[in-house]
Amino acid sequence: MRAVDTGVVTADRAPDAVVEQKVGANQALLYRLSGDWNPLHADPSFARAFGYEKPILHGLCTFGYAARHVLSKFAPGGDVRFFRSIKVRFVEPVVPGETLVTEMWKENDQRILFRVSSKERGKVVVSNAAIELFAEIPKPKDKPQSQSQSQAQGGAAVMPTSADVFAGIAAFLAKNPGTGDKVKTVFGFQLKNPDSAWTLDLSGGNGTVAQGETAAAGCTLEISDADFMDMCTGKSDPMKLFSTGKLKIGGNVMASQKLSFLQKVDPNDVLASAQKRGGGGGGAAAAPATDVTPTTGDIFGGISRFLAKNPGTGERVKTVFLFKLKDPDATWTLDLSGGDGAVARGETVTAGCTLEISDADFMDMCTGKSDPMKLFSTGKLKIGGNVMASQKLSFLQKVDPNDVLAAALERSGGERTGGGGAAAPAAAAAPKAAAAKASGPGQAASIVEKIGARLAGNAGLAGEVRALVQLVVKDPDAAWVLDLRQGAGAVTAGKDAQAAATITVSDRALAELASGKASFQHLYQHGQLRVDGDVSVARRLTFLGNLG
Repeated sequence: MRAVDTGVVTADRAPDAVVEQKVGANQALLYRLSGDWNPLHADPSFARAFGYEKPILHGLCTFGYAARHVLSKFAPGGDVRFFRSIKVRFVEPVVPGETLVTEMWKENDQRILFRVSSKERGKVVVSNAAIELFAEIPKPKDKPQSQSQSQAQGGAAVMPTSADVFAGIAAFLAKNPGTGDKVKTVFGFQLKNPDSAWTLDLSGGNGTVAQGETAAAGCTLEISDADFMDMCTGKSDPMKLFSTGKLKIGGNVMASQKLSFLQKVDPNDVLASAQKRGGGGGGAAAAPATDVTPTTGDIFGGISRFLAKNPGTGERVKTVFLFKLKDPDATWTLDLSGGDGAVARGETVTAGCTLEISDADFMDMCTGKSDPMKLFSTGKLKIGGNVMASQKLSFLQKVDPNDVLAAALERSGGERTGGGGAAAPAAAAAPKAAAAKASGPGQAASIVEKIGARLAGNAGLAGEVRALVQLVVKDPDAAWVLDLRQGAGAVTAGKDAQAAATITVSDRALAELASGKASFQHLYQHGQLRVDGDVSVARRLTFLGNLG
């Protein structure tokens, strides 16, 4: 065995287990669903600026692959609850599309050594690594009542400020001696509106927090006071703030990554500072207690209220999302294809992105109990159609919980029924007929007339297709049969089970195709047009575009 600088040892013998797994070419883009918006993992030009040929995989994503490999081989029954800790050294970045080879050595029942290599490049990407397992699955401990819970039961609440956040950081440093020795950087925070300056000196020792510029900073962060509070409370994503220019980082930019430990600051320490500042009283009265439990219907009611407060959301997102919930079953359409957007019960328009998830997992995801990326990677959340469009749903993190509660209270009698069976709030439960009316009268009939005219004026078109085609239009619903097997072709209303291919498209998408605003391929790739049966037939239907 050979000791290395991290305290982890590697074995000079054949591994006890080996796992190979190919990383998907779009894995870095999928991992962005977890909230890491660093363009290094998505933007080729940005990656090249940092010396990489193409975007690289997130280090934590590589972490996940390696951990799953080890746990699958050495955790009893493959149960991930036996996982205790992991320590690695990243040697080389991983490029999406490569095959990871994880070699493992069992040191004892609770400690597994491993390393990870790129099969294609023959290079080690993770070394000096070890995972420790629990001897038995830990039993959950009863959580002490938090200060926020105590306030809800009768105390008055004082709203925390940025000063209270830094007081919470100071409390964290007191509880975690040696943080400065681990970080070895001085951070300067320049807050705006109102202006204030704070120094987080983590150059050594335990670290200190002071108001003002008390030491020369190696890394400076400029941000508005409001955005700082949103970032600290999880309402805003740090990477998104950075990429949109709301968070400016000067000096040693890479050192800012060392601030990830701030996520461990205890909210109760922040609240304690706020209470002390407020003298233990004053502030807004606590919300009245209620025993109404929100359901998925209430979640969508909260989304509807968000859209009403944030006009133009549909114009920014430009996608229709369909949520298919299970146990109990329910379907919801979030139409953000334009305008302000709308929420409706059922499948009211053709979706560009479909999300399938159980009712319970959906509730856990919306309340922060479950991580969306983990649900997706474990198969509990399935995304169909335009997978990348699902990233546009990040705005849902801004939905006000009070709006969800308001929707719950609106339900008649405050019923405590299952999510899928809950009655939708009036604003969110627009019937399918109303949705169709809002989008204007159907255009499919006139478009089909133009198809017939084009066939009549071009005798050779049917001969190019040589098949019976079923055209199914949604919102409003209609169907036609295009007999393109021979001759001049014919168009008739209705359905024919003998059709070689069935084209399903919304009335609106069909209009975009006919006008030339969207191509057949574009609609298909973005989930707005579906082909069942012989796909090769669909490829020969190019004459459906630009009908004039």
